[in-house]
Amino acid sequence: MSVVINVDTPLCDHSHKIETEKRGDKVKIDIDTTCDRVENASDLTVTTEDILGRSKNDLYSKLNRFLEEQCFVLPAVITACRLEAGLISKRLAKKTNEIEIKFEEVK
Repeated sequence: MSVVINVDTPLCDHSHKIETEKRGDKVKIDIDTTCDRVENASDLTVTTEDILGRSKNDLYSKLNRFLEEQCFVLPAVITACRLEAGLISKRLAKKTNEIEIKFEEVK
């Protein structure tokens, strides 16, 4: 069973569909995106060790080569991989359904 997360980023006017699929002990990441930078990170395969940050070339490092630190795709991909690897409850994610970030005050 795969995980699909949609991310709309009005700050940069792009949208992204992140899909992960577990294949044995690895997780395949596919991102359908309107952003060229994210497109460069759109076809990765990672291990559980990569997802947990225990490997020298962990998931965060792999994504950080292509994405800016403030890019909302970065935590969304990590969350999708953690869901796919069983490190976050899929039941809870389905129940929550949506996460929202609001800029309440910016001076």
